[in-house]
Amino acid sequence: MKKIFRIVSLTAFLSLSGMDALCQNAPASSGPKAGASDAAMVVVGIVTAVNTAAMQATVKTDAGALVTILFDAKTEFLRLRPEDKGLETATHITFSALNVGDRILTRNNLSAENKPLPVRRVVVMTSADVSKKQERDREEWNRRGILGVITGLDPQTKEIKLQLRSGATTQQIILVPSERTRFRRYAPDSVKFSDARDSSFPELQVGDQLRALGDKSSDGSRFTPEELVSGSFRTIGGMITAINPPTNEITINDIQTHQTLTVAVGNDALLRRLPPEAARSFVPAEQHGDGGKGGQSAQTSQAAQGHADLQAALEKAPTVTLAELKKGDLVLVTSTKGATESHVTAIAVVLGLDALLKQVQRASSSRNPGPNLGGTGLPGGIGLP
Repeated sequence: MKKIFRIVSLTAFLSLSGMDALCQNAPASSGPKAGASDAAMVVVGIVTAVNTAAMQATVKTDAGALVTILFDAKTEFLRLRPEDKGLETATHITFSALNVGDRILTRNNLSAENKPLPVRRVVVMTSADVSKKQERDREEWNRRGILGVITGLDPQTKEIKLQLRSGATTQQIILVPSERTRFRRYAPDSVKFSDARDSSFPELQVGDQLRALGDKSSDGSRFTPEELVSGSFRTIGGMITAINPPTNEITINDIQTHQTLTVAVGNDALLRRLPPEAARSFVPAEQHGDGGKGGQSAQTSQAAQGHADLQAALEKAPTVTLAELKKGDLVLVTSTKGATESHVTAIAVVLGLDALLKQVQRASSSRNPGPNLGGTGLPGGIGLP
């Protein structure tokens, strides 16, 4: 499945405090006039427009704001590669080398009248360098990474029991973090790998999804992680009751809890409609006319196979837009666990699984536990960088 994740912020390579000092210690361009305020703002974001004649650029910050940055002949431009750890290996470039799509980090100085002044120094990561770094990171996580669900935690040894799944096969593996292991955790209401914040062992929970980068032992039973990212996710089936295009949100009625939920469908969310022939593969056997014979074992086997196949089916499924959704549609939503139970941020919204969802809806009002939405195998967890 193709997911788009923004590159980790420059602050992952240079601390903001270090960048502040770096900007402040740069040779002054047209510094503040007498009586000017010291007000300033660190700006980290993507260049969306460059005005060569006016020597300025528009930047969309990681917080979503649009900021105009002014330059002059004394502004220093430094090109930093994503893998660099400091400015020692940065190269000097000129304003003419700045392009739309580049990431920049700078301090936007303001005058006493709160008007922007030309910045002193700009650190630039070109879009080409960022793309290459993303590809290298993805290759590394694919080659040396594992993904599974936490089934046990030992507070004394800090060992983590992780269940891995490949098709119908499951495997238990023990993660043994070291003092150098970096812990990160998905931020609430965010679906972006790059938003994962620094974390620690005590924040891990049984049932969390976890992706780790590191090395397996020779017998494959243990894993030493260099970095691990964890998160708590939800899988929800519901009927759309309202659509709000201005806010990119839909309202659904949870078919299992009957609660009303607001679902934020951002630009990073995956929206797909499974064709009927693909959707039939993920309906438990009793829906195909065996009267429930074979019962739990048949459901378990098929769910395990579905876990492996649903992501592949979604890759081929047609993309839909928010404008194509309508009231009454049944959708399967995967999301992070947000700050409130009634509001979630979608990772994926899938249509076409009406037969499965209707069976879950019937089962929710009976003693039959029915199919487990959490075992559908949706791409509802931790993606790649």
